[in-house]
Amino acid sequence: MKLVLIILVILALILTSFSIEPVNPKIIDASTTSGITYINTNITVNDTQVWQNQTIVLTGNLTIENGGSLTLKNVTLRMNSTDSVEYFIEVLSGGHLYVFDLDDNNYTTVDTSQILRNNASYTYFFRAYEGSSLEIRNSVIQGCGRFSGLLENEGLYINTDNAVIDHSNFSYNYDGLVLYNSEAVVSNNTFYWNQVGIRATTYSDALIENNWFGWNSEYGLEIDGWDNTNGPWPSNPIVRNNIIYKTGRDTYTGVPIQIQYNCRPLLENNRLIDWTEDAIWMGDRSSPIINNTYMQPDGGNYGMVFSSSNVDTIYNTTIAGPTVKEHFYLGSSAVTVTNTTFDHSSLFINSGFNITVNWYLHIYVNDSASKPIPNATVHITDNANGTYDRNFTTDNNGYVKWIVLTDYWQNSSTTIDYNDYTVSVSYPGVSFINNNRSVKMNISRTEYFTATSEADTKAPIISNIIPADGDIVPAGEKINVSADVEDYNKTSDIGNVTLHWSSDSWFTDNAVPMWLDNSSAYNQKEGEALRYVGGRWYGDIPPQVEGTQVQFYITASDVIGNSANSAAETITAAAPSSTDPFVVYGYVYLYNGSGNVYNPLLCDGTEYNTANIVVYWINSTDGSTNSLAMTTDSLGRYQADLYNYSDGGTVWVNASDSTNAARYEINSTVINATAGGAMVNVTYGVPYNLNITNPTNGSTVIRGNAFNVVYTVYDSHGVIAPGYYGVINLTSNDTLANLPPDRVFNGTADGGTATVPCVLRTGGIFYINATDTLSDMSHSSLYPDAGQWWDEILLNVTTGGFTWDLSVRGWHIVSVPQMPIATNDTASEIVSLIHYTAQRDGVTLSDITIANRTGSNPSTYDSYIYGSGGVDFPITVGMAYWVYVDSGFPSSVFIQATNYTSGTFTRTVFNGWNMIGLAHNDSVGVLASGGLVQFADSDGAGPNIGMGPADGYISYTGTPWYISYWDVGTQKYQTYIYKFGFNNFNDAQNRAVNIYAGAEGFWIYIYGGGSMGYSVEA
Repeated sequence: MKLVLIILVILALILTSFSIEPVNPKIIDASTTSGITYINTNITVNDTQVWQNQTIVLTGNLTIENGGSLTLKNVTLRMNSTDSVEYFIEVLSGGHLYVFDLDDNNYTTVDTSQILRNNASYTYFFRAYEGSSLEIRNSVIQGCGRFSGLLENEGLYINTDNAVIDHSNFSYNYDGLVLYNSEAVVSNNTFYWNQVGIRATTYSDALIENNWFGWNSEYGLEIDGWDNTNGPWPSNPIVRNNIIYKTGRDTYTGVPIQIQYNCRPLLENNRLIDWTEDAIWMGDRSSPIINNTYMQPDGGNYGMVFSSSNVDTIYNTTIAGPTVKEHFYLGSSAVTVTNTTFDHSSLFINSGFNITVNWYLHIYVNDSASKPIPNATVHITDNANGTYDRNFTTDNNGYVKWIVLTDYWQNSSTTIDYNDYTVSVSYPGVSFINNNRSVKMNISRTEYFTATSEADTKAPIISNIIPADGDIVPAGEKINVSADVEDYNKTSDIGNVTLHWSSDSWFTDNAVPMWLDNSSAYNQKEGEALRYVGGRWYGDIPPQVEGTQVQFYITASDVIGNSANSAAETITAAAPSSTDPFVVYGYVYLYNGSGNVYNPLLCDGTEYNTANIVVYWINSTDGSTNSLAMTTDSLGRYQADLYNYSDGGTVWVNASDSTNAARYEINSTVINATAGGAMVNVTYGVPYNLNITNPTNGSTVIRGNAFNVVYTVYDSHGVIAPGYYGVINLTSNDTLANLPPDRVFNGTADGGTATVPCVLRTGGIFYINATDTLSDMSHSSLYPDAGQWWDEILLNVTTGGFTWDLSVRGWHIVSVPQMPIATNDTASEIVSLIHYTAQRDGVTLSDITIANRTGSNPSTYDSYIYGSGGVDFPITVGMAYWVYVDSGFPSSVFIQATNYTSGTFTRTVFNGWNMIGLAHNDSVGVLASGGLVQFADSDGAGPNIGMGPADGYISYTGTPWYISYWDVGTQKYQTYIYKFGFNNFNDAQNRAVNIYAGAEGFWIYIYGGGSMGYSVEA
């Protein structure tokens, strides 16, 4: 959204204008008269050439050889054939020809390229051979080709797959295009006043779409497999979304589409309007696929003519109007048409041939509550002759669609009528209104069937599965599985329930029928006979060896076919329970904060009510972490029996009190304990060692760049505390630093370590200090040998950089000053710095955008958005950028930069608006675009960019140029418009603009582009 806003704001400022220097062709024997270049020799292109803004009369041939590339932009090329020779354009294999307009905009026509004949009496030839490349866009081709018996002479001859013809005009040629064994893309063109618009022949499987054909005298589109020596080679192009208008200028000569010689093209969504002979003529065993074609005659002879064709796929086609002699003319073909509208009385069928007319039937089934009924049965029979008898099933939306039913079959002497059809619907337990109805299929239609009651369409519910996912079951014993299965609305009996299990990751699916506990089944209603609409079902999985993982799930269906699957569960077979468990027991103490006094939690159940005492241990067999709530034994100790514990594993305990549930003590460790018992004394409040483990002491960081600080917490045993609950605060003597908020540890979820971002802003040696803020206890008085609850390291912060002021909400134009020649930053890094700075100042920025205007005309932008990403581009010196923040914050954003220098600075500018950064030196820059134009103040008015009488003589006499500055306070532009041609300037349109010599940027509009040097008075 921000990118769109940028473009809208800038477009309001831009006055489009351009001047492109012509690039002359490499020619010989040429002369120029009145802006026209005359070339009287053959031209061979074997290198890369660009011709533009030229009018050329060529009395010779133009050949692009292998390795050659020629681009025409706003070029009029006139081929000067004579009565003795017809010249040609040829693109040989490996050659490339591009015919373009100047601005790549098909809506402008003054800059098109045109290839024409110079003499109306003599044509020229144009050929692109196999292996060549040809692109024609927004251009004109006229006067090409004549009939000679050779396809390559009859129009623009394309014998290559690497061809694109787009938004161009082909008129007054013999054939507009001749596609020979080509898969060219031909789109958005016009073909008019040709003999043939397009001829696709000999394996030409091209894409022909969105074209307009008009007033072509013989064919709009001719598709054939004809070849002089090898035919037929059928062509099967895709022809869609074309309009073919007024084909044929004489009676009996105009056919919009002709298809012959075994071709099977796809004709889709085309409109054929007004022809003099036949709309579509098909012959010689061609069988096109015709879909969504509309034909509107105005005095035509026939609609569709089938002559020795095999057409069997005509869909969704309309022949409109009464002026066609026959809508369908079957000279020697058998035809099937589906969902096609035509005048059935306007039909000619030769002896021995026939037509089948089909329509679509859709069925929708719903219940009395207007909800669709899936899995209903639809039965359709043919009443007339009994040859059709089929069943269908409705989908999840209650539909059966696209049923093809025959209206009638007809030959030259007989008609077989299949109407009417009988349609009935059935579904268990319900009846339907107007069922078993008669439907006449003389048009495509939808029939609706409504039930008299609400149907059961819901799948059964499977719940309370035992064992549950993750459970441990005894090895060597049969595994009993059970589940509750219930019909959704208790109207249909449960039919089948099946247990599926596997011990080899579903390589083998073992299906076991489950059985119902009849005592758990219940009636649908009181007083009715027992119905099994719900109950508990049982099944068995055979005994498994120790350590085996078993996956299983359950499927259930009711008697009318609604079915459901449960989620897959995974259980593990383990050894039988031990009779001599490993016992973990001990007292839980609370430190009261003074005098080294320990009080058992049990001594005051009101103030220190222990809600959770949990023991954790690691199973050395599979590395899994197990847990168990501890209980109190007869001696008042908390105790847990660890049946799956292995000697040497790690054991720790978490304790919490209900008064301050966020304070936990963890990681009391048992090492090499023997089975049978071990004491674990867990003390709530014992201090830990806190270390900054990254970066290391004395490391160097770059000022303004983010780096990670890693906190690590160790317990009194010197190991990382995997369940530490505390709050760590980071401080620094760098008052401008971007520091993270306090980090709250979340026990075993953090595992005793955490990473936070940090940015230091001041150069030199500075410290960062991490402090535990869990409580205000005198930590060192407990365990003096355990270290302190804080850690401090010194860092060397490198200097260099500049600041961006983003203290106002909205859009800013900010720049990278000219003197720093490297920033070592990208857009994503700058966005992160802005985020960290705002976070440090207590401001939440949910929307941050940095955008870079690219050097194109019209302008485009690369943007990177906080939280969403985008184009991540480098930040370049001397350039300016759009930055958006959704809330202003009081501090500037410091950007790291290195390698400061001074001197004269230039940058390349382009025609149009340029975003400019500011320099920090005091020299006066010169705009090198047609004259001596200074644009730094010399009248003592302050650090602003402008023009005044004291600025000296102005020699630039071109059109106006502009300087515009974005005022972040008003969110509007302040703009100077400069006019030249006099010894001073007219400032009637000027507004007050102050361009400050900081890290801000401004716009300058330049006609022509080039190299520019500039600076601003400090």
